[in-house]
Amino acid sequence: MGKMDELKNKAREALTEHRDKIEEGMDKAAGKAKQKAGSEHSGKIDSVLGKGRDALDKFTRGDDEPAGKHTMPPEEPRP
Repeated sequence: MGKMDELKNKAREALTEHRDKIEEGMDKAAGKAKQKAGSEHSGKIDSVLGKGRDALDKFTRGDDEPAGKHTMPPEEPRP
């Protein structure tokens, strides 16, 4: 096992062990963002929160498949 694999496994263990605190922090951050941005951006904040949860699921499971239905939209070309 290489050094990168060891680091990846340690990170996975830490995320798994402290998952409840991580999710609590994500919820608090989303709540603060909703307070600041108002209800017009609530849907986008919820979407980002869902993507964060999916990423956490994916990394703690250790697979390469998407965890949920959330996918990143294609980037729009910039003028």
